[in-house]
Amino acid sequence: AGVLIPRLIYAFFAVILVVALYQLGRKVMPAHYALLGAAILAIAAPRSHMMHLLYGYRYMVLAVWVLLLYSSYLETGRLKQMFLAGMVGGVCLYFRVTPALAVSLAIAIAVLTHPGGPRAWFPAWLLYAAGLLLVIVPVLIYFATTVGLARVFDEVILHPMGMLQPLPVPVM
Repeated sequence: AGVLIPRLIYAFFAVILVVALYQLGRKVMPAHYALLGAAILAIAAPRSHMMHLLYGYRYMVLAVWVLLLYSSYLETGRLKQMFLAGMVGGVCLYFRVTPALAVSLAIAIAVLTHPGGPRAWFPAWLLYAAGLLLVIVPVLIYFATTVGLARVFDEVILHPMGMLQPLPVPVM
């Protein structure tokens, strides 16, 4: 079970990512380019765990889902999509911090370009942040009461930084 179940989870994430990337690609480029991008990703999927070069790419499915929800907001103007995008962005933070932060900052900047000025983009920002916080705050409260926020900071920020460089990261 310890070998089979994680592989099934990784395969599920890889398949969903390929489909989500194709859907996102269809929104921003011709269909044959979107298919090419999804096919390249599908070809790389089976070897990604063994290579460890692409280990975390599977979790990008959540960031792509956030972008699809944002795209839906742009098409329909329904602010509910921004709230849902924030919630998925919060879940994305549990798997990989970098894609979640990147997609959240990209959406924050993109919302600023919305025509209509602050009256148009402030509610979108507010609902995205509310969705994000709705998912993040309960987990942070749980960790604060069990292991402490200093330990969470070490594991989420300092430990990954230390793995990327040969020099030790100073204690903060």
